[in-house]
Amino acid sequence: MDQSTNSRVALLPIHPEFAEGIMNGTKRVEFRRRAFAHPVSHVIVYATAPTMMVVGSFSVEQIVEASPNALWKQHGGVGLITRERFMAYFAGRETGYAIRIGAVRKLKKPISLRDLNGAQAAPQSFTYVDSESAKSLFSRRSETLGSLAAP
Repeated sequence: MDQSTNSRVALLPIHPEFAEGIMNGTKRVEFRRRAFAHPVSHVIVYATAPTMMVVGSFSVEQIVEASPNALWKQHGGVGLITRERFMAYFAGRETGYAIRIGAVRKLKKPISLRDLNGAQAAPQSFTYVDSESAKSLFSRRSETLGSLAAP
């Protein structure tokens, strides 16, 4: 992990079916209603209930800001989500974000949040991870999928 002083690592809670899609390469973009406050170079993937484990990470290739309709047209085919569910997620929003997924690293053995950074519970939207916790995670044994082609 090459982390400059201008970028950070974020921990995102993601539904298990989407987390698995990221880890196996079928989901190449993660949709979000809120933007990060600071540039992010990598995302740590926390699979929510019932999994409740950190399952891997990915590098951020690009973050696209656009209307939900434009995001769907550009990225809907690689988001592993139905149009109906996508539109319900962005209901009432004029703008949304698509995090384009770069190189993916799946942990051979998922870990708890407590083992990552001592946290008791996952964040609602996201949280930044301190550099020592991130380095510890990235040094664990993982399988790398490599960079995935963007749509």
